[in-house]
Amino acid sequence: MSFRYFKYWLRFSSIQSIIVLAIVSIYNLCGASAQTTPKGGIDWILVVDTSASMRGVGGTKNIFEPVKNSVTEFVNTARLGDTVTIYTFDKDVTLNADDIKITSNPDRGKLKQIISSLQAEGVRTHTGKAVQKALHPPC
Repeated sequence: MSFRYFKYWLRFSSIQSIIVLAIVSIYNLCGASAQTTPKGGIDWILVVDTSASMRGVGGTKNIFEPVKNSVTEFVNTARLGDTVTIYTFDKDVTLNADDIKITSNPDRGKLKQIISSLQAEGVRTHTGKAVQKALHPPC
């Protein structure tokens, strides 16, 4: 990879993070038919970039609040029986919510509280590590 390309990638790293989130979501949608049971649920894995670039540090656009709003709206529309796992990443990957099953509105409230508490303060953006953890969680 040339240095010029690397500089370009760094400049638009928040766009890259959104693309990663979309890829992970598409991967989960493709596998959803295998995970769906007659009694409900899809296992959703959300990966959210919490690096400072998400809130505009370094000259990028501040997109963190709209991202959190989108994730909250997703939780509002998830079906009963779905489970949600939320990873955040910046200098490392953190598991924020582990297989929270939506059985009622208080479960949605718990997830929304976790989303609301997320802060974009991280120094780095380890996208590859985040995808690896999301696709291969520890047993």
